[in-house]
Amino acid sequence: MDCIESFLNYISGQKRYSACTLRNYKEAIEDFCSCYPPEDDSDEAFIEIFTPKFLRGYIASLTEKGINSKTVNLHLAALSGLGNHMVKKKLISSNPVKKVIRPKCEKKLPHFFPPDILNEYIDQAHDDDYRSLRNRLIVILLYATGMRRSELCSLKISSFDAARRTMAVLGKGDKMREIPLTFLTIQEISVYLNKRNESYESNPDSPFFLTDKGKSLYPAFVNNIVKNELKASEGFTGKKSPHVLRHSFATNLLNAGADLVSIKEALGHSSLAATQVYTHNSFEQLKKVYLTAHPRAKKGGNMKIRTQSVKFDADQKLLDFIDKKIGKLEKFDDRILEAEVIMTLLPEHDNKNVKVRVFVPGNEIVVERNAHTFEDAVVDCSDVLKDQLVKAKEKRKGF
Repeated sequence: MDCIESFLNYISGQKRYSACTLRNYKEAIEDFCSCYPPEDDSDEAFIEIFTPKFLRGYIASLTEKGINSKTVNLHLAALSGLGNHMVKKKLISSNPVKKVIRPKCEKKLPHFFPPDILNEYIDQAHDDDYRSLRNRLIVILLYATGMRRSELCSLKISSFDAARRTMAVLGKGDKMREIPLTFLTIQEISVYLNKRNESYESNPDSPFFLTDKGKSLYPAFVNNIVKNELKASEGFTGKKSPHVLRHSFATNLLNAGADLVSIKEALGHSSLAATQVYTHNSFEQLKKVYLTAHPRAKKGGNMKIRTQSVKFDADQKLLDFIDKKIGKLEKFDDRILEAEVIMTLLPEHDNKNVKVRVFVPGNEIVVERNAHTFEDAVVDCSDVLKDQLVKAKEKRKGF
């Protein structure tokens, strides 16, 4: 169909969407067409099925397959982009996707690492071979600049300007931006480049980072480095990825007093709306300080429960069960600020693993259990936590 081909050429050539986004958009449109096959390859035949009625049916079919709301909305975003393009081409009078109600997504705050944990990683002793220096600098740069994984992979030797203390980054839509570097980051870069140039060719167009085989970096390679580096250090909980380091950069800057516009420019966001999500993390940090320090802060009912599912998507029934069960822990210590529940699907027997971290002022309690079901594992963790909270409370009272 000409309208679909024209749209894909438009977002590839003019909008310069990434190859990954282009592939996802194409697959979403093809999936819609496979669900309601047009009579032929003409634009007219596609317009016949590209209506709110069929779109609602498509949403229902995706939901029945167990596809989560976020993925459904990504499919609709692709179809909505196609609809807008067809309106501009005057093939249709209005975008039918705008007439359907999109499923609501659970709002999750970006996970981030606090600055003290990251500073401990940076300050720890390390080897001075190329591989160690490279892995370390990858983590430091992702955190110190907030750049995306793809931007890190595309860095060249010429991207680094030591005199101006900046790193030139090629972002989405081939937009170039410069990110300022701290003196300590420049020192780390200088040590790394000296070691790199001992063994590898170096010219302005050479890749800034190289794999163990001397090739350019690729996304999966960066993922593994970040995961392994952070797993080997203490204090890093939850997901360990380049994007979490980007979240940490933005959140910690905001908590330190940086303005949203400056953070937006550093991150390479095209819209301030994309940056505003970090204000929620900043507010949560402020609330924790208030509830811990203010002498007239309300006690009880303030605990925040964060859940994370690994290798599966937790349904709402399970999430509601966790909120109810873990929420009851506040009865045993009304100072609890936050509980983090991580659920992992394992390959072996009793393959439902649940780890619960409870944060109270000056203390952190961690309990982990395996069971046949996640509900049973949550109950086991809850029972152990109750005992530990009671014992800690009695100890504080001097019993």
